[in-house]
Amino acid sequence: MPTAGLAAIAALFVLDASKNDIAGGGVAVEKIASCAGFGVEAVAEGFVIGLGVILGAGHGKGVSTTVFQNYGEIHWEARDNCIISAYSSRVNFCSISNQSRFSHRFCKITMPTANTETPKPHRRTAEHFRGCLLGGAAGDALGHPVEFMRIEKIHSIFGADGIRAYPEETGGLITDDTQMTLFTAEGLLRANTFLHGQEGLPDTDKRDIVQHYVHSAYKRWFLTQSPLAQSFQRRNTDPGLLSVPEMFARRAPGRTCMSALEDTPFGHKAANASKGCGGVMRVAPVGLLFPPEEAFRIGCETAAITHGHRTGKYSAGFLAMLISLLADGYSLTNALDETYWKACTFKGSEETASAVKSAINYASDDANPVDIVNYGLIGQGWIAEEALAIGIFSAIVADGDVEKGLSLAVNHSGDSDSTGSIAGQILGVMLGESAIPAKFLERLELSEVIRNTADDLFTGYSSEASWTERYTEELPQTAKVHIPQTQEHPLPTIIGAIAGDIIGSIYELNNIKTTDFDLFASNSYFTDDTVLTMAVADCLLNKKEFARTIWEYGRQYPGRGYGRSFKAWLENDSPELRDSYGNGSAMRVSAIGFACKTLHDVLEIAKQSARGKPWTSRRHQRRTSNGNGSVSGTQRKLQRRNQNVHHGIL
Repeated sequence: MPTAGLAAIAALFVLDASKNDIAGGGVAVEKIASCAGFGVEAVAEGFVIGLGVILGAGHGKGVSTTVFQNYGEIHWEARDNCIISAYSSRVNFCSISNQSRFSHRFCKITMPTANTETPKPHRRTAEHFRGCLLGGAAGDALGHPVEFMRIEKIHSIFGADGIRAYPEETGGLITDDTQMTLFTAEGLLRANTFLHGQEGLPDTDKRDIVQHYVHSAYKRWFLTQSPLAQSFQRRNTDPGLLSVPEMFARRAPGRTCMSALEDTPFGHKAANASKGCGGVMRVAPVGLLFPPEEAFRIGCETAAITHGHRTGKYSAGFLAMLISLLADGYSLTNALDETYWKACTFKGSEETASAVKSAINYASDDANPVDIVNYGLIGQGWIAEEALAIGIFSAIVADGDVEKGLSLAVNHSGDSDSTGSIAGQILGVMLGESAIPAKFLERLELSEVIRNTADDLFTGYSSEASWTERYTEELPQTAKVHIPQTQEHPLPTIIGAIAGDIIGSIYELNNIKTTDFDLFASNSYFTDDTVLTMAVADCLLNKKEFARTIWEYGRQYPGRGYGRSFKAWLENDSPELRDSYGNGSAMRVSAIGFACKTLHDVLEIAKQSARGKPWTSRRHQRRTSNGNGSVSGTQRKLQRRNQNVHHGIL
């Protein structure tokens, strides 16, 4: 049947459905095909054209993405083809409706026929990899001084054009955005190094390995920003980024990232509902190292380590895939087009897709782009989709001028360093290091470290000794994947703990102040310390549950000097954990220190052995409660902070 006839059939169905709340019920393309006796793809083509006719006639108000969603999930390629066919019929319904969510989700962003551009020679060169990371760092450093300023204050300090160069007194200081980007790269490179020679692993195991190495890298970054950073720096032996003293500079780390990395075990996603921009601003290395489709998935999973909201994840996946396509040689227009379509295949991507579409629409508008960013028409960048949109908008409007793009991206009343970083990453991978003005590179903090990291991403893997020293890391033992390897037995290292327990057993309540005594007396004995140390060792060797195993050992060896609360717990019918802040959890963990290969594993497994699950000590309860059951000032502050985290504010 001619296309016009199909269009008419589809138009009738849509018109009929629109009178009966098409947004609520949707239209099944398969049903139309069945009734009309035509193929699904043919009717889909007519459906799209017919819908374009109806929208153009003004009958499409209220049409939602539900119309086409079920069909698209089953027949994505067919839907793609049918919409391209609609373009060839010159039905321009993308430009019709800002009021219709259909055009935002199911229209191609660009009007020329899709996929007609032949990609240019790829940009997967050291020049463009450096451009991506250095451009991101330059945008980060330019936005850093004005991050928490209102636009009016920025103008009063830096003039009508806003900030356009680093402050003379500080130069280009990077923030947590660039720090986390570098640690993302280090985690990916260590995963890549581990996977070299592991060709037989299933893809699911490889994905798990990548995420565990990235998570481990973020844990290392967390240590550089924690109150114990100086102490850890003195004891650090890691030859990677932790060996760079400047990495320990505390640069306003995001609260969501810090709390998630403190609380989330390896192999788990963040339990919060944050969509703050801290998940998206750090994923550019994913796009440099992986092909587009894989970059989208890994970008999402990487963001999910600290940010639990779907928009936070999909925005990160969007940027990672966009960077990958640009590195492959796509124009920014076509790269956005392809990535937009990819994002739209996922339920929950609406906010990301809508923000990107708005950025592209504004970029083609006649309005002054400075006003659009200055006054927050695309948002302020505190949340993921807004930061992504501002970065994309600035890169489009910059038209190849890095200074223009960075200046546009940072001059607003929002998260200026993150939006500047995203814009710089996009422009940098397209244009290369040589396109970045010298004034942004000469005084940029850690510029050589950034260059070296970019070069390593370009290399991907090397068998040289310097590479293996820097990027070899044991797979975290909390990883779900099992890699056969020889494990040393923890028993030799805990002999000292047992000996110390027996030697000190007779002096626990009968202290002496001399070193002249027999180590082992006739009345020396092993106490609860030894019993529970062996219980923890049993858990490590045989992969047992900590709480139940400790409970069983305690009941098997009664009368060994257990504390009053612990003894009461042993008398329970089940090993349900209780709140406690006694020293019992510390005296039994020596086997963990021996069995684990990394500091992060030690901390994580020791925490599991002590808690088994999240808990709040009575001491903390006393500090935060005023004693009469009402909420204290401290609790109110915590509640306000948690509300900010829930709403996506870093």
